[in-house]
Amino acid sequence: MNNDTFTIKLDLTMMSEKVQCHIARRSEEIHGLVNKTVQAYVTDGTLERVIDAEVRKQLDASVKDSIDRYFTYGNGRSHIEKQVEAALDEVIK
Repeated sequence: MNNDTFTIKLDLTMMSEKVQCHIARRSEEIHGLVNKTVQAYVTDGTLERVIDAEVRKQLDASVKDSIDRYFTYGNGRSHIEKQVEAALDEVIK
């Protein structure tokens, strides 16, 4: 390791320690800002919108999965097969 690399690593270590100290000194202020943001998030309708969007997404996925299973493994498959057979019978006459 050359002297320049050592100097860069030392400078980065010192900068990291300064940032950590600065954050530690302001931790109460940062904690307050985080709490304020969380409080606003849960009281301004954002939380309800996020929940609504996620519920709709999960509901869509569940309904699509049910429909897929119905047509792949359930009565939907036989219903489609009967309609196709009837249509083919009409064409082949």
